[in-house]
Amino acid sequence: MSLVNRETVRDQITTSLTTELVTTKGVVASGNVYSYRILDPAGQSPVVAVGSLSSTRPPMTFKGRRSEFRFAVYVWIVAEGTSWTAAQAEDRLDLLEQYISDWVVTNRTAAGYWDALDFDEGGTAISDMAIGGQPYLLEVIPLVAYCEK
Repeated sequence: MSLVNRETVRDQITTSLTTELVTTKGVVASGNVYSYRILDPAGQSPVVAVGSLSSTRPPMTFKGRRSEFRFAVYVWIVAEGTSWTAAQAEDRLDLLEQYISDWVVTNRTAAGYWDALDFDEGGTAISDMAIGGQPYLLEVIPLVAYCEK
């Protein structure tokens, strides 16, 4: 019996988030959602990336195996620029966090991918970053997916 693949779950999270944030909400440009961690958003904003954090594969029980995969959703926003104020950047960061939170609630299960999806412990974390002289706000949203197999 093959165990569920963490990459498959991460890719599905990314695909579904892309539909939500690019197509449905229109708050992220096409091509600005990544299924892997990025270190430099290259001046783009907003950018969303989904990265793997860890796996827990507990021992088999009579009910089977329940794998736990932890992911981080990274939200990059240019802190301010020529047509974007610091207040607008903060507002957009808050809006994206809300849309991602709503998406998690709506996608608690995804047949064939995860049996339960939730926020991981500890809450989100926001930091200020400067990359290539460009100031960014970065919010990290921790998720955990539970997969029965």
